[in-house]
Amino acid sequence: VDATTEQSFTFNQVCDLSIKFASVLNKRGLRRQEVVAVCCSNCIEYPILVLGAAANNAISTTCNPYYTYLTDEMLKQFQHCQPKFVITDADQVEKVKQIADQVKYEMLKQFQHCQPKFVITNADQVEKVKQIADQAAFPTNVSFDVKEDVLLLPYSSGTTGFPKGVMHTHYSFVSLMHYAMHTKPPMRLVTYTCIPLFHILGILRQFANLIKGWKHIIDKRFNVEQLLKCVEKYKVNTMTSVPPMLVALQNYQHFDKYDTSSLKIVGSGAAPLALTVKNKTSKNLGVDIVQGWGLTEMLVSVHRSPNYPEGSVGQLMPNTQFKVVDPDSLKELGINEDGECWVKGPQLMKGYYKNQSETSRCITSDGWFRTGDIGHYDENGFIFIVDRLKELIKYKAFQVPPAELESVILSNPKVADVGVTGIPDPEAGEVPRAYVVRKDGTLTEEELNNFVQSRVSKYKYLYGGIKFVNSIPKSPTGKILRRKLHEHAFKELNKL
Repeated sequence: VDATTEQSFTFNQVCDLSIKFASVLNKRGLRRQEVVAVCCSNCIEYPILVLGAAANNAISTTCNPYYTYLTDEMLKQFQHCQPKFVITDADQVEKVKQIADQVKYEMLKQFQHCQPKFVITNADQVEKVKQIADQAAFPTNVSFDVKEDVLLLPYSSGTTGFPKGVMHTHYSFVSLMHYAMHTKPPMRLVTYTCIPLFHILGILRQFANLIKGWKHIIDKRFNVEQLLKCVEKYKVNTMTSVPPMLVALQNYQHFDKYDTSSLKIVGSGAAPLALTVKNKTSKNLGVDIVQGWGLTEMLVSVHRSPNYPEGSVGQLMPNTQFKVVDPDSLKELGINEDGECWVKGPQLMKGYYKNQSETSRCITSDGWFRTGDIGHYDENGFIFIVDRLKELIKYKAFQVPPAELESVILSNPKVADVGVTGIPDPEAGEVPRAYVVRKDGTLTEEELNNFVQSRVSKYKYLYGGIKFVNSIPKSPTGKILRRKLHEHAFKELNKL
């Protein structure tokens, strides 16, 4: 159900439209393991687009439709995965065409591929698909290798600062959906989503709802009052959230205006949730708030368990293995000993797209995925995530690679060197702070801030500030010692 327009699809309609959309793509020449870029805002047609591509054994790569043009973020993703089709909102067509024109040039020059094609998605366009498509063109003779063929290609930024395509096969994704299908509660519930559907958390939510047969209310963006109105109107039982949403709900003062008694469970993911926020919001709404743990590469690794201790993200899912390893010695650690969390299971990605070196670095020869998260497990098997070994900054539900910001800042002719780290923030979780060595002493914080903001998406702004320094701590090989920057930032914060 579209929360704004109230347009809705039944499960039969989703199935029928997916078959017809698959037929359209097949008629237009989409072939197995070619890439379809889905660059759409939240809409009830989203699963139809992914399923239509999947029926052709094509790969869906999901994109943020609001990527800024100047940053080349979408351009880099397109150049890397070379989509044959791009599906986007009507109001984003011109921007996407400008980006795709550059991809077309690069692809013709380097790969001799055909240019991307455009399919515009909105309610009217899907209705047209119903009229023009027939099931005769459905790709019935497509072959599948479920453990090798890629179904989804979301992009996850890593410690190198450059986006990496995460290859999820039909096997890895369906293994998780199979688990979702058999989890309690078995009754049909009503769930609400306003988190971005292009995010791995949004992808999992929409397909888990489909397989469970739950009524799904989809909103384009988060607004406290709109959320509460939907809970009251549709008698929402459960919803997926991210910490900034819960911070806003924690600070809301007018819950008495709405009947939210139907809401029982709120899941939180994508970033760490402060216990103070969890407890206050839980009390305000009268709900159970569940903090999950998963990664784009591993999807979900834990599930909510009865009477789980405060601070735990839950216990392991079936068919999933977990161990804690000393990140330096690689020695396996025991109960209540903090180390890097390694996981293994059928929901693990196949690897990083066109990046075997990163795949080999993150997945061991015997199939363990090195998460980069620091944590431990207790005597009852409850898992606690306490820190991150990774350098990635998590601003709200978004990933901010320090190296990407450093690259942007270094492109300023007045900058000699730079190091970026994350600092704690009560609402966002972490915010980026830049330590900058000036080449030109006239460079000001305001000037550099404006320079950065004109080149990156809003969630990558330097909300943690800019500090001018004489040097950046580095190892003998030239690698930035980001831990030293982090320690320096903490000392500064403690002086405040």
